[in-house]
Amino acid sequence: MNSRVYSIIQLSLSIVTPLLLLLAYFIFDNPILRLLSLALSVALFLLAFLYFPTKWSTSLRRFNSHLDRVQSLLFSEPLTTLKREYEQLYHHYESLSDDTKEKCYGPMLQIRGRIEELLQSMKKLETLASDEGYDTLEKQRQRYEDMNELYLKLPPKEQKHWAAHLRRVREVLEKGS
Repeated sequence: MNSRVYSIIQLSLSIVTPLLLLLAYFIFDNPILRLLSLALSVALFLLAFLYFPTKWSTSLRRFNSHLDRVQSLLFSEPLTTLKREYEQLYHHYESLSDDTKEKCYGPMLQIRGRIEELLQSMKKLETLASDEGYDTLEKQRQRYEDMNELYLKLPPKEQKHWAAHLRRVREVLEKGS
């Protein structure tokens, strides 16, 4: 069930239940039952007015805490982790109001840009890792320099994956000179 539908049902129940207890106050003849229904009604109203404003303000709080976590992971985690975290962050972003979305659009765009940059770097590395079209020593040297430049832009966990490819290209270059 959608979280907004769940919140609406929860809100309506937290208003209807105290109203029913308040109605019971006027129906009961027993003073103990009347006092109990009145006390429960007031307590539930107070809980509803304390709970829901904090619950609604937490969507922005959840977004901001997740945003901080994703920003701290941008230069250390592999691409798959960043994609998954971005999807979760986008889910939180969708639950914000339109005014708040406008304020949070910039950081979302920065994170998306970093992910796209990593995707492009990895695609270029895949292309450079293939042995096709590098028959001269100068092309091999340029290939190594390009791969090394892209390699340094990657997060450390992604660098582990590409270290063997870079080492292999360097060995080929060393054998050729």
